[in-house]
Amino acid sequence: MYDENRNLIQTGDPIEWRSNTLLGMLIRIKSDYINHTSAAIRLPVYYKERLFQIEALEHGVVLTGIHYRLEHHRGKAWVRLLREELDDLRTEIGRILLDFVGTQIKYDYKGAFIDNLFGKAELDKRRLYCTEAWYYAVKYAVLSHGSKGQKMLIEEADDILEGKAPIPSDVRKLGLTQGIIKIK
Repeated sequence: MYDENRNLIQTGDPIEWRSNTLLGMLIRIKSDYINHTSAAIRLPVYYKERLFQIEALEHGVVLTGIHYRLEHHRGKAWVRLLREELDDLRTEIGRILLDFVGTQIKYDYKGAFIDNLFGKAELDKRRLYCTEAWYYAVKYAVLSHGSKGQKMLIEEADDILEGKAPIPSDVRKLGLTQGIIKIK
């Protein structure tokens, strides 16, 4: 599935994960069928074909090969394609995501597990959980470099989220993606 569709996946596309683990099942109590989100990233200067992902994990924000992650994942995975209207911001989205890697940004345990259980977490780049990292990059790429129409897309997404950070199952509801590809 992944190999047949890898050429469609671009920087900034959110990857949705459904893990067959106890933690994954606990997260899905609140987050429907998805329990984790990462962001696809291409680094064409170094690798023309290889795809990577950036994800916020308990030990920080990391860059890994998507193929490697899929090989070791117990569960299913899908890629949601960003709307075409956001294509010109993919480089900026990738830059923001790469700025998170290898920094002192901590995992947002409180937001991911406490705040989201009883409501929604605040969007805060000092502490990030998975979906929060993807949304922060998209939102701030749009706010800093986007057109009026792109900014309206973020305003609509923020209205849906009531100004808070998204959980994994929110990604499909935000109006920022079009189409979905199963990759595992």
